[in-house]
Amino acid sequence: FHNYLVQTRSQRDTERELLCVAVTMADIYPGDGWNFVYGQARSTDGVGVYSFARLDPLFYRATSEEILQTPLTEEHRIIMLRRCIKILLHEIGHLFGLKHCIYYVCLMNGANNEKEMDRQRLYLCPVCLCKLHSTLQFDVEHLYETFGNLCEEYELETECSWYQKRLEYIH
Repeated sequence: FHNYLVQTRSQRDTERELLCVAVTMADIYPGDGWNFVYGQARSTDGVGVYSFARLDPLFYRATSEEILQTPLTEEHRIIMLRRCIKILLHEIGHLFGLKHCIYYVCLMNGANNEKEMDRQRLYLCPVCLCKLHSTLQFDVEHLYETFGNLCEEYELETECSWYQKRLEYIH
C-alpha cells in the first residue's frame, strides 16, 4: 500500500500538495508478526494511511454483521468521530516529523489498543506543540481558534472547552 501511495503522490502536484493520506475500512498490518496498527505514516515520503476498522465501539464486542445492523447512537458517533480525528491528526503529526510523545498525555502518544487510543488527547502537549511550531511557524492562537470552532461544530465538548480555556489564557 505504501508503494501505491508514493506512486499516487508522485503523479500529483507536489508543489501544492504536501501530503497524501489514505483512509480505509480494512485492518492494516505493516508486516508479518503484527496484529494491527491504527495508522502508519512515512514522513520521508509524505504519505500515511489510517484505518477506521477498529474504531467502532462495537468492534471487539460484536460480529461485522451485528455492527452493520446496529443503529449508530449519538454516544458511539462521538466516540468514533473523536477516534478518527485523533488517528488522522496523529499520523499527520508523524508526516511533519513528530515522534511518539513520552512527556505528557498527548495526541502523539502511541496507541496499541482501544484504551490507549481513548486516553490520547485531541491536542498536542507543550513539548510536541513547540516541536511542530518550530518546523511550521504557525500562529498558535489561530490554530486553537480553528480547532476550538471545529470541536464546537462537531459537538466534542471536552475538547472545545480545552481550546477555549487555552485561548482565554493567551488573551
